[in-house]
Amino acid sequence: MQPVRIEILLNDRASQGVTRARNTVSGLSGDTKKANKDMEELNRTTQSMDKTIRRLAGAFAVKELISKIANVRGEVQQLEVAFRTMLGSAPKAIDCLLTKN
Repeated sequence: MQPVRIEILLNDRASQGVTRARNTVSGLSGDTKKANKDMEELNRTTQSMDKTIRRLAGAFAVKELISKIANVRGEVQQLEVAFRTMLGSAPKAIDCLLTKN
């Protein structure tokens, strides 16, 4: 009867080990699913930040363009005043600015 008892003890210990292994695998599977969800959320957040940065960069570019246009307009006005003063009349100053001569 001794061999049967050893076999039962071995089977009992083995089944406990298998149960623990299954629980561990189940826990790891749950952790993996949670990690995948977290990665997907991080990906969505990164995409949202990318869109925001692109919009900010576009707005900054538009601001710079408007600023440069305003500066050029100011320089043209200064030249107009300078030519008006130099030539003595506004029509002559405008004609001088519009012609390439």
